[in-house]
Amino acid sequence: MLLTHLFTCRHYSLSACYLPGFCWKKHLVTVYYLFLPHAAINLNNRNMEKEKLVIISTVGNDNPEKATLPFVLATACQSLDTDVVMFLQSSAVVLAKKGEAEYIKADGLVPLKELLDTFMEMEGALYLCSPCIKERGISMDEVIDGANVAAAGTLASEVMSAKSVVTY
Repeated sequence: MLLTHLFTCRHYSLSACYLPGFCWKKHLVTVYYLFLPHAAINLNNRNMEKEKLVIISTVGNDNPEKATLPFVLATACQSLDTDVVMFLQSSAVVLAKKGEAEYIKADGLVPLKELLDTFMEMEGALYLCSPCIKERGISMDEVIDGANVAAAGTLASEVMSAKSVVTY
């Protein structure tokens, strides 16, 4: 039943494949190996350079759905062996404060805390806009482990080297 459901919804957004009680982050890559042979071929060909996606998010805790969606996309792409770089700018930088993500829950989506933890566990690169955290009085002691502070030069370099860039 579960595999059938995942197979039939593979062409929709991955958030549509979440089922209660199913730990997608442990099994999603296996399902793609089983049902998407072209993805498995690309994942197994280590001579190919990994693709990189840059996601720029400017939406903070004032809109839980828009704050969560970048991390849904990020973790879905990571499960397909894509390097993902996330830049949080403007009010989105507050999402990287310790304990903040626990309060962000959008109907129909995986809670932000779970997605953020998965993103970091899957070695996603998380950058916080340095002027944005300074303006909000956020210190590095207050942000989650693994987050880095960066300015426009780093963002420009990452964007220029990425295959795709998505903004929220």
